[in-house]
Amino acid sequence: MLAACGGGGGGAPAAEKTPQIVVADSIGTQSDLLLAFGTVTIGYSTTGIVAIANSGTADLVIGSIASKDVLSAPFSITSDKCSGQTLAPGTSCELTVNFVPGGAVISSDSFDIPSNDPKTPSVTVNISGTGTTAAPAPRIVVTDSVSPADDHIIYFGDANVGGTATQTVTVTNGGTANLVIGQIGQAYPLIGPFTATGCSGQTLSPAQNCVITVKFQPNSTGLFSGGFDIPSNDSGGSVGVGVGGNGIDLLSSSLLSFGTVTINQTFTQDLVISNSTGTTDVVIGQIANLDPLGAPFSITADGCSNKTIVPAASCTVTVQFAPIAGGSYSDSFDVPASGAVNGDFSVALSGISGSGTVSGTITLPAPATGTCYAVVLNTSLQLANLLSNGVAVVTGQTDGTSTITYSFADIPPGQYYLYAGVDNDASSATSPVCSFGNGTPTHGDFVGFYGGVMPSSPNATVNVGVNTFDFTLTAY
Repeated sequence: MLAACGGGGGGAPAAEKTPQIVVADSIGTQSDLLLAFGTVTIGYSTTGIVAIANSGTADLVIGSIASKDVLSAPFSITSDKCSGQTLAPGTSCELTVNFVPGGAVISSDSFDIPSNDPKTPSVTVNISGTGTTAAPAPRIVVTDSVSPADDHIIYFGDANVGGTATQTVTVTNGGTANLVIGQIGQAYPLIGPFTATGCSGQTLSPAQNCVITVKFQPNSTGLFSGGFDIPSNDSGGSVGVGVGGNGIDLLSSSLLSFGTVTINQTFTQDLVISNSTGTTDVVIGQIANLDPLGAPFSITADGCSNKTIVPAASCTVTVQFAPIAGGSYSDSFDVPASGAVNGDFSVALSGISGSGTVSGTITLPAPATGTCYAVVLNTSLQLANLLSNGVAVVTGQTDGTSTITYSFADIPPGQYYLYAGVDNDASSATSPVCSFGNGTPTHGDFVGFYGGVMPSSPNATVNVGVNTFDFTLTAY
């Protein structure tokens, strides 16, 4: 489904909830209300998608599409999932428009989309296309998000070490037959710190496009360059795209991870902004202006906004994580810079608050009556003593069945080792007390791990909420 683009309304009071229609299409600029099919060979057809979304605060009721402004040949609506529909806020629907030229002429038309939007009760979508007698052939057109768009060069500029800068490449079929795209970077693959994803293996009908996402993630300072090819069935061959960027050490980190913080407690971290250029000043703009922070994150001290940092100097921004409810949180804010370093740098934030409940069932190799068991949740694997430093341990006696149930409460979110044992030979514990004096299993014990094998890394993830882990013990 297309991502509908369009403006959102201002903050209307709750008592004045209204619908707001947003119309986007799959060809060219999404929000231009124009389906420009380009040139299509006579007798062939191509389609475009129109998406209708409700960005308002009340239900959007759509009327009968193209009822007043009717489409005629060579255009038609072949699939209409919107007429008569009621869209709740934040939902959308789609319709498909077809172009089948009957002659070598330029054709244009339009159709109406009526709704109960009080400001725009009817939206007009224009359509154009040209028929040709030429043999159908694909034609690849490549543009990118860095001006000039058609030079096949993406320069990311400055990007902080450990951060990510993203640009896009749009591949459009400007021909009259299907464009088949091969594996991106097939002959000239990108190498780190650049990556490119998207479009590989796709087939584009005339006027359709796809998007390649290109990322620059420097892990050291200095200039980087590279390139990749976009192969297709265009007779002109592959199109090459060059990339370049400069890794810098402006921010002490592009990711502030707060870990797990108890509800109603606070934790702060400092972001240090340094000028390591050695020769030229760095000017910092208003931090978090374009990308402001929201609760439970906040900037509690800002010693950098609108400051000039001379070479070898630095300043500090203090960020706070103060959760009032359990959950996993993430956000980001921007750091605009100019002078020796130019760009709007992003700092990502993450934090977790709350606790989880872990429960499950263990299946024994055979019923074990009157023997002791232990189930352990731990942050590390202690082979010398499996009960050592357990975050949560439950012990008891088996009841003569082949299963053991266990439950742990108030476990902080994170990665853990989950394992269990049954002391059949009484070398580690004695029933009915089941006090484990020796946590090292012997050959009379059973030892099992979640997943069934000795883990080399944590094998249980505890999230905020309830987790259930079932596993079978194996003979030791």
